[in-house]
Amino acid sequence: MIHFTVIGTPRGAPRPRRAMYGKGVYVPDTAKPFEDAIRLAALPHRPPALLSSPIHLSLSFRIQRPKTHFNKKGEIKPNAPVWCPRKPDLDNAIKVVLDVLTECQFWVDDAEVTHLNATKRWAGGMNLPGVFIEIGEQ
Repeated sequence: MIHFTVIGTPRGAPRPRRAMYGKGVYVPDTAKPFEDAIRLAALPHRPPALLSSPIHLSLSFRIQRPKTHFNKKGEIKPNAPVWCPRKPDLDNAIKVVLDVLTECQFWVDDAEVTHLNATKRWAGGMNLPGVFIEIGEQ
């Protein structure tokens, strides 16, 4: 079992956009800082040999809380929600992680991931924004 934590603001995979004035298509680099943070955290944990299918992947995303979740003392309000129903979309954030782990050669193709468990909650207390990643072969 491989597990590590990525500290950073989770972002979803950007959609390709059409450039103005017929200059083709481009992909915004809005997820680049999050991709770099994943790469930096993942490389020391890369397995000596590529993982083989079936692969189990568990992702626990933590999103920065808005200021309205805190009281005047800077503590999380007792009625503040746990689960995050806002951006980034969970499926797009998963795609960023899968793409970077494929690029880092954890496996040949992310199609080999056969079991996926993902959650998205608000960060709080000792938990900084980011994602906790667990990878295992079944």
